[in-house]
Amino acid sequence: MHQEYKSLTRAAIAEAIKKNIGISSTKANHMVDAIIEEMAAALERGENVKIAGFGTFLLNDKGPRVGRNPKTGKEAVVGARRVVTFTFRKPTRLPRIRERPLRPKPTASEYAREWLKCPKPSHRSRTLSVI
Repeated sequence: MHQEYKSLTRAAIAEAIKKNIGISSTKANHMVDAIIEEMAAALERGENVKIAGFGTFLLNDKGPRVGRNPKTGKEAVVGARRVVTFTFRKPTRLPRIRERPLRPKPTASEYAREWLKCPKPSHRSRTLSVI
């Protein structure tokens, strides 16, 4: 069983820009195309692309290596290449999620009340040593 993921497309980005800014579909499409073209041109020039608050597209050079043809099992040399990787920006502070609220620490008198409720004297002495 595989999980199917939805993809964010150029058209969906253009539609969101159209709704949020209130411009025509044509202008929104041109805006998305211009942004993607500028990012691609920067990567072609050998520059990393950093989008503040989102992440960074990094260029990595990979050296040649020996690979294997999966169909025939024959070894083959895979040439050196440059690849693009994306790294998400790590939030400076993640919100803390709690399933239940924190309980306040019991006071000394609450500990004493619990100790007096213990039915066995031997259990009282163990509990008392914790206090």
